[in-house]
Amino acid sequence: PTIMSGGMAWMVYRMTLKMNFRREAGLWALALAIFTPIFNVGAVLSTPDSPFMFFWTASIWRAQIAINSSRTRDWVGAGLLMGLGMLSKFPMILLPASMLIAMVSTVKGRSALRSPGPWLGALAGAILCLPYIVWSFTGGWNSVFYQLGHGIESSSGGFSINLFFLFIAGQLGVTGFLIFPIVLMALFQGMKGWLAREKSEIQRTMLALLTAPALLTLLVFGAASFLRKSGPNWPAAMYPTSFVLAGMLVSKWKSKGKVFALTAITLVALLSIYIQVETVRPLVAYQPKGFFSKVQNRDEFARWAEETRNTRGEEGKSARVLADSYQLASLLAFYLPDHPETDSPGETGSGSEYLRWRKGWEEGESAWLFTTTDWVPGYFSRLETVGTLTESRLGWEVRTILAKFGRLKAYQPDRR
Repeated sequence: PTIMSGGMAWMVYRMTLKMNFRREAGLWALALAIFTPIFNVGAVLSTPDSPFMFFWTASIWRAQIAINSSRTRDWVGAGLLMGLGMLSKFPMILLPASMLIAMVSTVKGRSALRSPGPWLGALAGAILCLPYIVWSFTGGWNSVFYQLGHGIESSSGGFSINLFFLFIAGQLGVTGFLIFPIVLMALFQGMKGWLAREKSEIQRTMLALLTAPALLTLLVFGAASFLRKSGPNWPAAMYPTSFVLAGMLVSKWKSKGKVFALTAITLVALLSIYIQVETVRPLVAYQPKGFFSKVQNRDEFARWAEETRNTRGEEGKSARVLADSYQLASLLAFYLPDHPETDSPGETGSGSEYLRWRKGWEEGESAWLFTTTDWVPGYFSRLETVGTLTESRLGWEVRTILAKFGRLKAYQPDRR
């Protein structure tokens, strides 16, 4: 994630210079890409967003080069990068759609579409994605339907303006409040330049390639936010090219505007530095399920879980390891020394993907259950609490985890 985040920032800088703007514009764009919290924090968190954002930015950068060079190999490179993005995260599907819109809207773009380059690039990306497409087809497109339902299916039975306001608040939060207005102003200016007939066709096409992906991403997730609560990171793809446009915009501002932009970047830089420090050396306590619970040190948890398993001797070491959430199951699989195969049988959301490789179990098999609630699931015939761990941060109790040991009922998964 750190390398990819740094690479994304470097490409933002290079794309700004590619627009024939001075180094100053590139440095403004670079500062936004480095210090805006959603990317600064993303540089140390391992999530699908890291490769997704890297390949999203790289695809646009390579397309920008291809528009100037008209070389087929540059278009194929853009297509391959887009394919890698598709293998990273599903929202990448918005990029080819937005790039097609951008190119159809300009004379230079339409001229490029009449050449084989863009289509060979699209073919290269599709071939790269072919294993995923085949896998999705054989699975009844379950992952596609899940993502669509997860992102746009109404959670309240209709439209909710309050959810849209939450969406806007989320974007203000992850960008440090003052950056989001600058981004919106930059998008507006980018759209004006894209539609301006007095600009050269190459300039309009380049602006279209920067503006269309960001604008389409904002519109899609903004519209979806009326239906269900969205994650603040969902429209993150709008920002890399928006930072390019913002760098260009700020470099043309007078002194007062640049003071405002510098103030905004300084504030987000301080916020991002604080988050980085807080992650590795706690300064304040926080409540359970707070932001920093995601980076809670798990060494103590891993030692406790292993010691608890050892209390039951060989039976305890060989017993199945189950958890009440896929997050806890994942932590156990990663941190326990023998990296056991873990499971989360009660999951119905994202974690229900465990069902795809679950083998089931026989009557009477022994198993551990690590859980944050004191309960006896229906798939156990007998269960007893063996140990308890209370995780804390600066004296504040974050959560309590129970280790239970018992016997399982016979179970075979229904994979429908």
